[in-house]
Amino acid sequence: RLVPMGEENEGWCLEPHDLAIAKFVAGREKDMAFNAALIRHGMVQGSVLLERLDDTDCGDTPKRACSGARSAVHSGECACR
Repeated sequence: RLVPMGEENEGWCLEPHDLAIAKFVAGREKDMAFNAALIRHGMVQGSVLLERLDDTDCGDTPKRACSGARSAVHSGECACR
């Protein structure tokens, strides 16, 4: 999902929850830190993240990242790999 950014629709960006899901699946340390900040600053809602994770096809390898993401959402942190 894309959302308009700027007062006069200067550009389009990923919706924050979708961005967080993409970063959870990537699973890099910098992505986990970014998601931790999103959660800590209330920029994403845990319930929405969990819904989106349920809708995400994680395949076999990234399943670890998706289950780690669920744990991170529940704990409010992103120390998952």
